[in-house]
Amino acid sequence: MSKYRLGFYIGIACVIGFLIFLFVDFDGKPPEPKVTAEGKDVPTILGTYCWSKGCVDTISPPEMIDIHK
Repeated sequence: MSKYRLGFYIGIACVIGFLIFLFVDFDGKPPEPKVTAEGKDVPTILGTYCWSKGCVDTISPPEMIDIHK
Protein backbone atom coordinates (compact mmCIF):
# COMPACT_ATOMS: atom_id res chain seq x y z
CA MET A 1 0.00 0.00 0.00
CA SER A 2 1.42 3.39 -0.91
CA LYS A 3 1.98 6.04 1.74
CA TYR A 4 -0.58 8.30 0.04
CA ARG A 5 -3.30 5.65 0.27
CA LEU A 6 -2.44 5.02 3.93
CA GLY A 7 -2.62 8.76 4.62
CA PHE A 8 -5.98 8.92 2.87
CA TYR A 9 -7.38 6.10 5.03
CA ILE A 10 -6.04 7.69 8.22
CA GLY A 11 -7.62 11.02 7.20
CA ILE A 12 -10.99 9.36 6.53
CA ALA A 13 -10.82 7.59 9.90
CA CYS A 14 -10.09 10.92 11.64
CA VAL A 15 -13.02 12.63 9.92
CA ILE A 16 -15.38 9.79 10.85
CA GLY A 17 -14.15 9.87 14.46
CA PHE A 18 -14.67 13.63 14.63
CA LEU A 19 -18.21 13.35 13.23
CA ILE A 20 -19.06 10.63 15.75
CA PHE A 21 -17.75 12.86 18.54
CA LEU A 22 -19.92 15.77 17.32
CA PHE A 23 -23.17 13.92 16.79
CA VAL A 24 -23.24 11.11 19.35
CA ASP A 25 -24.93 11.92 22.64
CA PHE A 26 -22.55 10.55 25.29
CA ASP A 27 -24.29 11.60 28.51
CA GLY A 28 -27.90 11.00 27.48
CA LYS A 29 -29.08 14.50 28.36
CA PRO A 30 -30.10 17.36 26.07
CA PRO A 31 -27.95 20.50 26.01
CA GLU A 32 -28.73 23.15 28.60
CA PRO A 33 -31.20 25.68 27.22
CA LYS A 34 -29.67 29.09 26.46
CA VAL A 35 -32.05 31.90 25.59
CA THR A 36 -31.14 35.49 24.80
CA ALA A 37 -33.42 38.43 24.05
CA GLU A 38 -32.17 41.84 23.00
CA GLY A 39 -28.63 40.75 23.85
CA LYS A 40 -29.46 39.70 27.42
CA ASP A 41 -29.51 36.18 28.83
CA VAL A 42 -32.95 34.98 29.87
CA PRO A 43 -32.98 32.48 32.76
CA THR A 44 -34.49 29.13 31.82
CA ILE A 45 -35.30 25.84 33.51
CA LEU A 46 -35.09 22.50 31.74
CA GLY A 47 -38.49 20.85 31.96
CA THR A 48 -39.91 17.58 30.69
CA TYR A 49 -37.98 16.14 27.75
CA CYS A 50 -37.30 12.98 25.76
CA TRP A 51 -33.75 12.39 24.61
CA SER A 52 -31.65 9.50 23.39
CA LYS A 53 -31.74 7.50 26.63
CA GLY A 54 -35.42 7.98 27.46
CA CYS A 55 -37.82 10.55 28.81
CA VAL A 56 -37.66 12.66 31.96
CA ASP A 57 -40.85 14.07 33.45
CA THR A 58 -40.64 17.11 35.73
CA ILE A 59 -43.14 19.06 37.77
CA SER A 60 -45.45 21.53 36.06
CA PRO A 61 -44.03 24.91 34.98
CA PRO A 62 -45.83 27.01 37.66
CA GLU A 63 -44.43 24.75 40.39
CA MET A 64 -40.95 24.93 38.84
CA ILE A 65 -41.10 28.72 38.91
CA ASP A 66 -42.11 28.69 42.58
CA ILE A 67 -39.19 26.40 43.46
CA HIS A 68 -36.60 28.44 41.53
CA LYS A 69 -37.62 31.89 42.84
